[in-house]
Amino acid sequence: MPGAARRILFVCEKRAALDVVFHRLKESGLEQLCCLIHDSQTDKKALIQDLKACYERQTSQRDSYDEVAVRQRRSLAALTDALDRFGHVEAALIARPDSLGCTPRQLASRLAGLPPADPAIGPRLRERLPSYAVWCRHRELTQRLQRAVQQRLGLPCLARHPFASLAPSLLETEHLYATAEEHLADCDTLLDTLGETIEDPERLLDGGMLLEAALRLADAAREIVALNLADKLDLLDERSAGVEMLAADFAELARLDAAAARADDLASDWRDPLSPPETEAALALARRFESSFLRHFSSAWRRLARELRQRRDDSRRSPRLSRVRALELLAVSHEATAAATAAAERLRTRLRQRDLAAFQARHAVLLNAVKEPPVARLLARPRRGG
Repeated sequence: MPGAARRILFVCEKRAALDVVFHRLKESGLEQLCCLIHDSQTDKKALIQDLKACYERQTSQRDSYDEVAVRQRRSLAALTDALDRFGHVEAALIARPDSLGCTPRQLASRLAGLPPADPAIGPRLRERLPSYAVWCRHRELTQRLQRAVQQRLGLPCLARHPFASLAPSLLETEHLYATAEEHLADCDTLLDTLGETIEDPERLLDGGMLLEAALRLADAAREIVALNLADKLDLLDERSAGVEMLAADFAELARLDAAAARADDLASDWRDPLSPPETEAALALARRFESSFLRHFSSAWRRLARELRQRRDDSRRSPRLSRVRALELLAVSHEATAAATAAAERLRTRLRQRDLAAFQARHAVLLNAVKEPPVARLLARPRRGG
């Protein structure tokens, strides 16, 4: 019982028994805490030496005992914290929140017995559903309503009733029937206008077109107007020269952007780059003085050298660049960036678009859309107002 801070005297009549017990303690790593005595006279010297070794060992390891005590306290604190967390989890599992009306454990068991949720029911519809506690309180009433709707109306649920299509604002109106009649009259007017539009031979719509096809045609027409392509319908024909030229322009723009990125990477050691005019003037001065011994006597050269030391960090380069080479790389970066910016601005002006990346993506989608028969009419016979 060493862990109980007790001293134990084990006495046995047979020496073999003492040897067995001591051997087992030694196998357990406790031989340092034991003293084996067979004869009080012959083992006296060994006993004194063992006590001396034990005392020296205890005094030399006093600091390690303090460290062990600190680790034990930390381990105890960690275990206590873990037990507290488990206690909080257990308390949460057996609690009955008002919004649930049951324990989370019961709710999990209920969910495990239900079929998978309909993926069409998204977050927008879920937030309109009542809480689970409200649903449980009215479950019987809901089931009775569902049976009544099925028996009397022949519908699987109340949501299939025509009244379910009415807007909530209409149901809250004081004069419900009068308001509904006004809306129906407006619908008749719209239907008459739609009929005239369909019968007009100059229109893209006709009476034989399905509603889905008409909607796709209308969406494509709106996208064409949004992209300012109403007067550039050749850009919707993949075989036209306009589409080929547009693809070439975007390819050239991508090449210029890549060249600008490479040039900017070569000039990445500039913390605070000079402007293009400053770079041009500094490069002319550097080319004039760098190879000349007289540069040490030029105040302009010294100012340039000091300015470059402040603006550049070439410690990562091996070998380090000369001032002329560093300025040449910066000038190339400015030229490449200016060329890419000018090309992009010219393309924006021609297409009347500010976001070229968005235009390119939407234009690709539109090119695929015009291949479908309903939308292909836009290229086959573009009409006024259609």
